[in-house]
Amino acid sequence: MQLDASLSWLALGLTPGLASRLSARALRRFDSPDGVFRATLPDLESCHLPAHVVQAIVKKESFKRAEKELAGIQKIGGCSLLNWTDPEYPQTLLQIYDPPVLLYVRGDPQVLNLPSISIVGTRRPTLYGTQMAQRLGRELAARGLVIVSGMARGIDVAGMPLGVAVVEGAQYSGSLITARLAMEFGREVFGVPGNVTSP
Repeated sequence: MQLDASLSWLALGLTPGLASRLSARALRRFDSPDGVFRATLPDLESCHLPAHVVQAIVKKESFKRAEKELAGIQKIGGCSLLNWTDPEYPQTLLQIYDPPVLLYVRGDPQVLNLPSISIVGTRRPTLYGTQMAQRLGRELAARGLVIVSGMARGIDVAGMPLGVAVVEGAQYSGSLITARLAMEFGREVFGVPGNVTSP
């Protein structure tokens, strides 16, 4: 997506209270972000959007913030935006029940549709956990898999790979939530069962 064409997509994504599912509902009804922002108050209300969201859309409150955000994106080398109609948008993400309408991408967006895996774990990994995550990442990448990163602290989390490998995680941790979501999305889930480097 060209940056100058993405202002309305960005404004839609920045509209307060308009999460992925509500954005999808509005886009299905009005075909595009421009269509959403051109819609009348009664038409927006007929989509069963919350009143404060309808008001924000009608007043186009998010456009100033979107212009500022877009200016910042344009200053970052290799940064682009992808909306879910772009061919580079990850097809695996379109399979989940509430895909984000817009992604920020830094680097080559073509890799987003290559076979990928995510390595998840705790925010405060042990030395072993860090080494195992690095080893898994290195060896899987050497075999042609893209390692997906959500840029979290510690051993990362992600939402669009074909599979998730859990290195370390407490019983009620984000890594296990990610693993559960991966299973709900029909993805493969793998676990490192303790120290695999000792006999």
